[in-house]
Amino acid sequence: MKTDAPGLQAEDYETDRVFLTELYSGMFDLSLAEKDVAEYRANGEIKLPKKGNYYANEYCPLHEETNLKRTALTTVDPAGKKLNPIVDVHEGVWGIKPRNREQHFAFDALLDDRIKSTSIN
Repeated sequence: MKTDAPGLQAEDYETDRVFLTELYSGMFDLSLAEKDVAEYRANGEIKLPKKGNYYANEYCPLHEETNLKRTALTTVDPAGKKLNPIVDVHEGVWGIKPRNREQHFAFDALLDDRIKSTSIN
């Protein structure tokens, strides 16, 4: 109201609001058949399904279709064609240990020399 009187243009603060649910999360979930997850565990990589858009360094919890509790934490390779395991930091770095999958993903991004800039929510 104070800006209307002297003729100054103003914009309501609430109109620029961004909701966290609308932001890109940097990860997607993928469920595959038990044999495919076993292949991933044996080879340390697996090709991504043709359908879907995948981005380099995007993170993916890989689940078995029949048992969603059996999960492997993976990342998309730089070419965007296959999933690779993330850096294993169960022992921690400088005494800091990840407690959930998002923290595991953050550690992987921070420890990957190919990734020059990291933004974590």
